[in-house]
Amino acid sequence: MSDFELLSGPSSPRSCRSMSSLESSMNEAAAPPPPPAAMAAAAAAAAPSSSFTFTPKLDMRPITTPINLLVCGASSTGKSSFIRACAQMLSAASSNLGTTSDSKAQLPSPAAEAAGIGAAADPHAVLLSGSGAFCTKLPPIVCPAACRELVYTFQDCPGHGSSLNPAAYSEALITFLLQQQEKDYKLLQGGAGGLKALSKSLTCGCLQHSITACIYFLPPHGPFRLDLALMASLAKHAAVLPVVGKADAMTADEAAACCAAVRHMLAEPAEYVPGFKGGGSIGVYRPSARSNAEGPRLPLLLHTRCGPTAAAAAAAAGAEGYGGLRSLLELVAGNEVYGLLDRSWDQFIGFCDAYNAAGRRLQALAAAACQAAVVPAAVDAIGNERLAEQVFDLQEQLQQLETDKEQADDVCLSLERQLQQLKKDKAKADADVARAS
Repeated sequence: MSDFELLSGPSSPRSCRSMSSLESSMNEAAAPPPPPAAMAAAAAAAAPSSSFTFTPKLDMRPITTPINLLVCGASSTGKSSFIRACAQMLSAASSNLGTTSDSKAQLPSPAAEAAGIGAAADPHAVLLSGSGAFCTKLPPIVCPAACRELVYTFQDCPGHGSSLNPAAYSEALITFLLQQQEKDYKLLQGGAGGLKALSKSLTCGCLQHSITACIYFLPPHGPFRLDLALMASLAKHAAVLPVVGKADAMTADEAAACCAAVRHMLAEPAEYVPGFKGGGSIGVYRPSARSNAEGPRLPLLLHTRCGPTAAAAAAAAGAEGYGGLRSLLELVAGNEVYGLLDRSWDQFIGFCDAYNAAGRRLQALAAAACQAAVVPAAVDAIGNERLAEQVFDLQEQLQQLETDKEQADDVCLSLERQLQQLKKDKAKADADVARAS
């Protein structure tokens, strides 16, 4: 008998049982129960023949994940060329993954060329017009392993050299960042207060307009004070990824010294920016420990100037710049993008709180953010340009002196050889005269 039968099965009156049957029942009751596996097998055998197993089956429906990148920084550092190169590499990656798209990415034109304006483009007009002339949106790139489709948008911007007013340039960038966050606030009902309770797995990639990361281009041979001030201001509203554009203008030693100088400037900006109000280091984005161990440290070197007319040494160094571009794409298209998206969400939550506290008035919030920006009034863009020109002239003079010195050394060596030969000829002539006499 089974346990179930002992407890709930039919039984006869105790008076009708014999002593032997009672002892037999007691012995059966004292027997150990069968193992669970045997019980499961017995239950399966007793199940009706019409039972079946069901496995849910769903086709993959990728989660659309916008990756919005703002490209800004110093003028004439290869920002538009960088966007073209990224568009080509990401399109090639999409082809390698076997994904197709109904439309093709339209490669961007240079910022001033796209708007039909000159080099003195007003950043306010470029960013805040909403025309989209400076925006490059790529077709979705499906990543089956992550069940996501990445939609990349590159927002180009004139460099700060296009404006003689650094405070106005900073205001244009900060206002643009806040405008993009306001669009997501309205879509997600940020005033409801329930967004903070959502887990990161649910919020990852749900911001359609907010800037995921700001790729800030630094000039070769080191940043200006204005670059440090602008990065400090932008880091409060978006993840900042510093890169050095046109790094092929430097030798390998100069590039290494430039990267070391940039890291020190980011760690101790008060030493370089008079009146710096940020306090401490500039909070640029720090890749995770795993990414930092496997790849190069920021800032990355981008060789965007190499071409058919470039010098042979610069063209040979172009492969390293291509590697810098690949490393940057690994940050914005690899697992590190989750860190960027998480940081973008945290900053969006901070925006929602500040926006609600400001009575949902973006102008008031932007004015307060610009007033708190670390761009000091003492920063003189024209003076910085003049100093840069002086440094460039001194470097050219130094190179010319080194070239002249090498030529002079060659001349001295040649004269010394001639002198030695003349001494040998004179000694031979003296010997001939002595023999003749």
